[in-house]
Amino acid sequence: LSNSLPEEIQEQLVRSVESGTADIGADAGYREAAVLVCRLAGAPEGVPPAALALSMDAQFARVGKAVRAHGGHVEAFAGDTVTASFGAFLSSDRATRAALESAQEILTALARLREEMGDAAPLLASVGIGIAAGVAFVGRLGTPGRTHWHVLGGIIERATALQAQAGAAGVPILCSAEVAAAVGHPGMLIETALGDGTHAYAWTPEPWLGVEAIR
Repeated sequence: LSNSLPEEIQEQLVRSVESGTADIGADAGYREAAVLVCRLAGAPEGVPPAALALSMDAQFARVGKAVRAHGGHVEAFAGDTVTASFGAFLSSDRATRAALESAQEILTALARLREEMGDAAPLLASVGIGIAAGVAFVGRLGTPGRTHWHVLGGIIERATALQAQAGAAGVPILCSAEVAAAVGHPGMLIETALGDGTHAYAWTPEPWLGVEAIR
């Protein structure tokens, strides 16, 4: 545990288990999982608050639906970012592929939303998605009477970093090497050199989707 989680998370996890406030269940433990971080950025400034709220709500709804359709769990909405995990309800060999398929469906769903909104489409944000996979703790955590499935581990930070680097790479989806290996990347994912000297794997949608990557 000490080698994979920050000290404060270790302490919180131990306290919650010892106090009985963490209903982690029999299926909790370390397993292969995947985390998807999706940021919707670039909404025009000066947009009336009501219009912006409706636009963002519509986009978040499509993102959440795409996550759930592939067996994922929305962990959090924070600002313009959605974090989702795959592994609580899926086998280890399925979780990573499900995360990538969910990301692809997110792009398709947002493209359809753009068509539906017509003249209001400029309110839609550009998209940046990072996906990372690896061994993580998966279990139910929370407060008494209110627990949710969560994934804890370094893959969260890695997915967040990949999302941030997607814009610099000029692609809407950027995956870790573990994701590429799990899904069999030839013909699907293209190895991409990042500014920090590391490599990741990019997936670029068909032009008809009209999805703009965050820059």
